[in-house]
Amino acid sequence: MSGEENNSWNEWSMHVLKELERLNGNYDKISSEISKTNQEITRVSGMKFAINDMKAWKERIEEVVNADDLKVMKEFATELSDFKELKEDLKDAKSEVESLKRFKSNTKTVIAVFIFLVTTALTVMGIFIS
Repeated sequence: MSGEENNSWNEWSMHVLKELERLNGNYDKISSEISKTNQEITRVSGMKFAINDMKAWKERIEEVVNADDLKVMKEFATELSDFKELKEDLKDAKSEVESLKRFKSNTKTVIAVFIFLVTTALTVMGIFIS
């Protein structure tokens, strides 16, 4: 009977050992899941602080200016941007006007020189003809 008891104890100890290994595996899985959950909680907590900071910022802004004022400021910024574009267009137009003035001046000079040369040529031809 001693051999039979020993055999039965060996079977029981192997069964207990396998059960302990299974439980250890389950423990490792649960530990891993808890670790992941803690990381998620930390991430969500960080988001919570960011959201609270945004709420505080919004409240401070609302103390200073309301939504209608922000809309007016946005429109003013758009108009200011348009004004800057117009200012750049005006600079371009002034530059073009200056360029046209130089062209006009150069053209008048060329015409005056041409008229002088034609007049001189006619005068010289008149002297030789008479």
